[in-house]
Parts: sequence; C-alpha cells; structure tokens
Amino acid sequence: MRRVRAAAVHLQGWPAPSTYDEKVSRALERVDRAARDCPDAICLPEGFANWPPGDDPKVYREYSQTVPGPLTDVFAERARRYNCYIICPLLHRDGRRLYNSAVFLDRKGEVAGIYHKYVPTIWEMNCGVSPGTEIEPIKCDFGMAGAAICYDANFLNIPEEYARKGTEIIFWPSMYEGGRLLEVWAMVYGLRIVTATGTPMNHIIDIDGRIRAQSCEYNPTVSCDMNLDKRLLHIDSNHLLWDRLKEKYGGAVLIQTLRPEAYFILSTTKPGLHVDDVIRECGLEPLRVYLDRALGVRKRALKRK
Repeated sequence: MRRVRAAAVHLQGWPAPSTYDEKVSRALERVDRAARDCPDAICLPEGFANWPPGDDPKVYREYSQTVPGPLTDVFAERARRYNCYIICPLLHRDGRRLYNSAVFLDRKGEVAGIYHKYVPTIWEMNCGVSPGTEIEPIKCDFGMAGAAICYDANFLNIPEEYARKGTEIIFWPSMYEGGRLLEVWAMVYGLRIVTATGTPMNHIIDIDGRIRAQSCEYNPTVSCDMNLDKRLLHIDSNHLLWDRLKEKYGGAVLIQTLRPEAYFILSTTKPGLHVDDVIRECGLEPLRVYLDRALGVRKRALKRK
C-alpha cells in the first residue's frame, strides 16, 4: 500500500493582497500553515503571484518570469525546509514564448517537471500565452503525478492521456472551482484530483469522484491522505475472479462496488503489496484496457459484411 498526503491552499482573506510582494507573502504564510500537516505535496493557485492585469501582451511579457527564477527560488526554499513537493504556478517565460505553467519543485527544491497549460483561454492566447504541447506525468517519489490548469477542465483528452500513461494524481491550479467537471475526470479516468483555486473552495477528490476534503473561508488549507494502491475497474468479467482474489489475499485487498456505474474499486491495505501486481497476478483487466478492447471489437464488427 502506498499513501500520499496531498495539500492545497488558497490566498483569500482580508485584507486581500494586491501587489506581487503581498501575494507572495500570503502564499508563503499559507504554505507554512499547510506544512503543519506534514504533506508530501502542496499546490498553490493558478497565477497566484505574477499574473498581469489587463490584456496587453507587452505587460504579460514584463510580468513573466523564468524557471528557475525569483518566484520558484522562494518556494524552492520552502520545499527544502518542509521536505515536500510544491506545485508553483506562474506566468512563465521560456525564450520567446510565454506559458501559463505549473512547476513541480521536489523535496530538495529542484525542478522535477513543468506543465504548460494545454488549452489556455482565448483571452490568454490573444495576450501572447502559448498552448502547451505535452501531457506527460511527472515521476515523484510518492507516485506518478500530473497537472492541469483551470480551463483545461473542459477538455477530456487531457485526463484520458494522463490515465493511459499511468498517472495517479492530478494537481489542478485554477481561478475557479471546477465543480463536477473534475468529479467526472476522477470517476471516468480513475484519477485523484487536488484543486488549488482563486476561491476559498479547494477540493481533494478520490477516484470514485467523491470529495474527500475541502477548504473554506475559515480554513485556507486542505490536506488528505490518499491510497495510491487503489484502482478503478469495470465489473464485467472481472467479478468472476473476485473469489479467487479473496482466497489468495484475504483482507489484504478490498473490493468496493459502485453498482450504478458497474465499476468497482480494488485497493490493497498491506504494506509492500501493490495493487497493479495484484491485478496482473489475478488476471484482472484494467479499465482502459477493457474499454480499448471493446472499441477494437467494435471496429472489427463494422467491417463485417
């Protein structure tokens, strides 16, 4: 069983920070507060410090920063201090291009990976922000992580690609809450979602689409332990193997059925026992493999005369 303790913060509160220095100071205070829960990763909101006002492309370039740069350096120190990953979003300048990015800083404060917002808003792109071109998980010491940013929530190719590449948890910095769009991501693609938004309502969502924890006006941080040795599978055919599964592993594995959706969640509870190994050893068919097989059979059926 592998666990991760994920956390997120918002910057809401009176007085509202307005300058770059005020926003960074508020974010540092919130990271310090979240660190009291000893998380493995803390996510900050989209563009929390250096997002420019207005829609002038020249101003966007003036506000942008490099990576590494002043903003990531500040939070790299906190990552080292608290021995945790920090997901630091910013308006990122890389050569001639600008990106709306989420930078993963590892426990040593080093850049572990960078996600560029795959689908910026039309407004952002008109201001000179370039779309990202890659949807790649980042290998963290706790598991396979990815990011998506705000408007990305509208495009299901993003979670589908992440799911196919073995991503286990998505950090979602944003200006807005996302709501049930992200619950769909979690439920359909078997992903854990951690939101860090420009509102008081941040959520941590499990692979069944249910909210496990949330922040509010009174508590600007949210954290939650999540079992990464847990997978979403389809009941079809797999249910025939449940008896064999329980005979072999007993209470070291749990089966939670989601009958209305015809899915079930398989999880391990024993240290050192990994759910993917259990799936392979018992001949269970992973969800994406099963659905791809159905599409393959459909394609062949269409060719029948």
